[in-house]
Amino acid sequence: MTKFQLIDTLRKETGLSKRKSEDVIYLFFDEMSNVLASGDRLEIRGFCSIYSQNNDQIQEGRKALMKNLKKEVQAVNRELKALTRKTESMAKKVAKLEKAQAAAKRKTKAKAKTTKKVPAKKKVAAKKKPVAKKKAAPLTATDKVVNIIRRSKKGVDAPTLMKKTGLADKTVRNILFRAGKQGKIKRAGRGVYVGA
Repeated sequence: MTKFQLIDTLRKETGLSKRKSEDVIYLFFDEMSNVLASGDRLEIRGFCSIYSQNNDQIQEGRKALMKNLKKEVQAVNRELKALTRKTESMAKKVAKLEKAQAAAKRKTKAKAKTTKKVPAKKKVAAKKKPVAKKKAAPLTATDKVVNIIRRSKKGVDAPTLMKKTGLADKTVRNILFRAGKQGKIKRAGRGVYVGA
């Protein structure tokens, strides 16, 4: 009989769920293994009595395993400390760089304030040059999605938005969630959104 057959039999006989039956069987065998690994004798009256003849070998194997594990933990600990030192060093360098940039900005602003203003010359009547139109700021992904939804009378679903914007599913769903919380859009039905 296999362990899985034993689990199935326990499930049928007791009415326990499959998960509970697995837990019982695994607990039983784990406890048996722990008793034998510790060198104790296992006795189930009327069924069997089990003990390990090579208990000394098990103990030696366990000690060697623990020794190796301790060495590995120490090595990982040393690597973590070295990484922490490197991270702290990089943070200090970034802080210095930010201070230098802030100082340069202050100098630039101070220089701009102290420059003398040149008196304006008399204006000569000249032809007006056409004013160049300012380019509109590029739309954000949220603006694109909200604009598509507002233009639709019947509403738009997420797959259509993904197709029209080229954005990933997760990105579109995050945008829909935020826009709904901000009151820019609302749900018209299951998975369909319209402008608020």
